[in-house]
Amino acid sequence: MPQTPNSSLGVHFLDTGPLLCLGGSNRLAEMFDAGYLSLARVVEAVVQEIRRKATEPPPQRGTGVRKAARAVQGRYRATLLTQAIPSSVAESSELCKIRDTLSTLAQEDRPNKGLHPSENLGEAECIHWAVLQSADLVTCDAVARKAAHQFYVTCWSFVDVVRVALADQTGVRRNEAYRDLLTLERSDINTGEHIYSQLDLDLANLKAG
Repeated sequence: MPQTPNSSLGVHFLDTGPLLCLGGSNRLAEMFDAGYLSLARVVEAVVQEIRRKATEPPPQRGTGVRKAARAVQGRYRATLLTQAIPSSVAESSELCKIRDTLSTLAQEDRPNKGLHPSENLGEAECIHWAVLQSADLVTCDAVARKAAHQFYVTCWSFVDVVRVALADQTGVRRNEAYRDLLTLERSDINTGEHIYSQLDLDLANLKAG
């Protein structure tokens, strides 16, 4: 089993979901950037996923996702996005194993849902590089979390990151962070965990592991 981290977020790879959270809340993005941007990493497959979500026609309730993706492109163009780790040209056996694991878990979790051809590419690359660099993974996807655990990668949800940031920093009030997380949910942006009150943001509720 992966080790449970302490209350400090170290070097980590951001999946698509957490990036959309940052794009959907300027206040939470400022909080993240102040404490953790220098420790964040992304892979090219995630950048491509953000680009796709920013340009494709949204579903009936998906305009929040598209706006968030466009905000990510504007905010992190000169930092995270241009520094993305390129996708592997020749896939290693380890990367293939991770992709197979993700595909199997996704089919078990959503047996009646067809998968987008590139749906698991970002998660697979994130887990692969997290293994290579002994880094953590920040993801809002339950399937990616299950797969990462099988490869001994410590995972955080975006809500976990907010919990740690509120404990580390004084720039954002808990009630403001709570309202922004609820706004993200109403915009169909997955934060990785539904919270019911400000008390859920106590560091004692950290679920990273």
